[in-house]
Amino acid sequence: MNYIEHVIIPERLLLLWIPLSGHRMSRIVAELQRDGDNATLRYLCGDRDFELAIGEGFKGYPYLPVRNEKYIDVLDIFTKRLPPRSRGDFSKYMDSIRIKGETYIDDFTLLGYSGAKLPDDDFTLIHPFDNAITPFEFLVDVSGTRYQDVGKYYERLDIGAQVDFVPEPDNLWDSNAIAVLYDNIQLGYVCRGILPEFHRWLKQGLDVKGTIEKKNGTSDKPRIHLFVRVS
Repeated sequence: MNYIEHVIIPERLLLLWIPLSGHRMSRIVAELQRDGDNATLRYLCGDRDFELAIGEGFKGYPYLPVRNEKYIDVLDIFTKRLPPRSRGDFSKYMDSIRIKGETYIDDFTLLGYSGAKLPDDDFTLIHPFDNAITPFEFLVDVSGTRYQDVGKYYERLDIGAQVDFVPEPDNLWDSNAIAVLYDNIQLGYVCRGILPEFHRWLKQGLDVKGTIEKKNGTSDKPRIHLFVRVS
């Protein structure tokens, strides 16, 4: 098991939303900004992703309807997506996101590293790593596995196996897409929330290594997590 050794404290997080039907491509709809010990939320009104999300049925985060003005003091709303630190198995939760249990990180940072995904909604929080200084590490889901022929290979995907990151400038859905390949098998794509920085790391010639860290889906619904090191 790999562990994150260099925690990058984010100043902002991105809120991703996935439509309930259709192509189900994730959309970046809002930004959470650190504000002292709290946070603000601003919908990205006018951005292409946001406008596409509105056309696909996005109504806003629960209890925070879409508006142009930012919301203040929203951290408590989002930390409800996290398990209580008082839980006896909280250290197991930290293990699941590959942060050692004795490592203290604040709630805003924990939201970014965990993604705070709930089983019954379509939101995920993304740490964009736009303030990261090498070296650092993070755990990330492979996006779009449902659209790849991963199922028949899922059982033989080896934990610890290295993957390749290959930009796809001709991708019809997103010219910024970066494919994730394992032994020339396409597993899916790099999460859209960190694509700008991922491209920057590759263009700068940084050493970006990804390995398969865990699988917790099925061959019908494959879910693959990568451990990524940037140095």
